[in-house]
Amino acid sequence: MQGLSEELEAAGVVVDFMAINKDDAVEYQESLAFQADFPMIQDDEKLTIWAKLDGGKDDFFLYHSDGTLALHLPISGTLTTALMDVTGYANMRAAATALK
Repeated sequence: MQGLSEELEAAGVVVDFMAINKDDAVEYQESLAFQADFPMIQDDEKLTIWAKLDGGKDDFFLYHSDGTLALHLPISGTLTTALMDVTGYANMRAAATALK
């Protein structure tokens, strides 16, 4: 996601990334935080962020600058969003650019 963030910024698209680590994946928090230079929130039974967002692993949520949800792109959806895939990367870049 860092590469996508830098590419969008160079194109004049302001983005902020954040990851929400699943409540049962605490053991992965340190390695994820090491790989990313954006904020990461650890979900838990009290916060229940994933449940409130009706989100799943590797889903993307794109918000307008006013905080309203623009797109929820589930990993199992019809649009490929896997950033390691050329098509998925292009789809995410296009989705973020469309919100500009």
